[in-house]
Amino acid sequence: MSRPWFVVKRYGIGLSPSWPAGWIVLAVWIVALALSSLVVDALKAPAWALVLADAALTAGLLVLIALKNDGKPWRWRQGDSAGG
Repeated sequence: MSRPWFVVKRYGIGLSPSWPAGWIVLAVWIVALALSSLVVDALKAPAWALVLADAALTAGLLVLIALKNDGKPWRWRQGDSAGG
């Protein structure tokens, strides 16, 4: 298995990037969210189009995170080892 792009957090719940590819994915997602706002505004599309575009981008991000994580359960952690 290749190195995971996202690993479970040591404190709290969720995942964080652990490899440059994970950080690049997050940066691309942020830029895409900003651009979607500009595109929807330029096209004079209704507000729901922005909500739909952002929801699709976020769903894509979550799918990618689910595919490229370390496979450990996403649960609350209070400083225990991130090892599960």
